[in-house]
Amino acid sequence: MKSKDEMTKIPVFVYGTLRSGLENYKRILQNKTASEIPAAMKGKMYSVNTELSYPCVIEGEDTIQGELMVIKEEYYWDVLKDLDWLEDYQEDDEEGSLYLRRLREVNLQNGEKAIAWVYLWNRGVSEDLYVKSGDWKRYIHQSKRDPDKS
Repeated sequence: MKSKDEMTKIPVFVYGTLRSGLENYKRILQNKTASEIPAAMKGKMYSVNTELSYPCVIEGEDTIQGELMVIKEEYYWDVLKDLDWLEDYQEDDEEGSLYLRRLREVNLQNGEKAIAWVYLWNRGVSEDLYVKSGDWKRYIHQSKRDPDKS
């Protein structure tokens, strides 16, 4: 296994409360990114509960909207540790983890592709909480305006 210093500092694709301007972005990522690039990946998005607390993504063919966060080198390992904590990902206990950190291909708006870490849901989902748009920001905005139109 490679040491931390030997591993490439891979960007992170975020699709929920870690997107720019949202609460966990402000707590964990703000001022620690070298760039934030609009991006998308394949998956299927759900709200974890009816309170619109946070989303989850599982494998699927929908387009999931998000951002590719390129973390500043000096913050990289601390940010990754904070993200693992937030997403309840435990490398040594994946079965018990709420999310799994996995490498996935993401599509940038300019047509380029990139490999990024993404946190995928490690539990069951309720089809009643399916987010058809694949865009968490849009979903929470619409749901707050018109709770019956989510």
